[in-house]
Amino acid sequence: MLIMLVSLLVEDTNGTVSLLSVLYAAASLTYLILNTGIRKILVFDVCRSALLTLAGTLLFHFMAILFGAPLVRSIERTARFSLLLSLMTVTPASVFLKFDSDKWFRLFLLWRPLTMGERLLIVSSVGAVVGAWLGAFVIPLDWERPWQVWPISCVVGAVAGHLVACTVGAIGLLAYKFYCRERTKLL
Repeated sequence: MLIMLVSLLVEDTNGTVSLLSVLYAAASLTYLILNTGIRKILVFDVCRSALLTLAGTLLFHFMAILFGAPLVRSIERTARFSLLLSLMTVTPASVFLKFDSDKWFRLFLLWRPLTMGERLLIVSSVGAVVGAWLGAFVIPLDWERPWQVWPISCVVGAVAGHLVACTVGAIGLLAYKFYCRERTKLL
């Protein structure tokens, strides 16, 4: 799957990152609908998530430039990469945490999740960011390969990190539920 993603990114970087962004946005909207119900969804909820995603995009864009992304030459690619990273990290948090600033502060600044959902949220967000960061290591190597162009390896790293983190988090959640069920049988 990742090899196919790399080949699609090499052929059409902007189009593939846009497609990934649409898929992640659709997944977040689906979660919002399933979590609150189609009748209870408010325009405010969607606008709030969109606004927080935009703020996250600007923050990730600024951080990417600070970490060495081209300032002017690849501004569109950097913006699309930042949007994708924001859709993987900020949008699920905005859907799950709503606009509760105490929860945002506790989770993303103090790193103190209280529920399994909050743990999964942190694990998936950290997986995406660390994956993007690790993906950047191959860019300065002097191999002159087409997949070393900005931001291809970072996109692949972010998607891979997010998928691995979600998988590990889901396995951890299942193991925790199994442990709790077995523990209650013993009592």
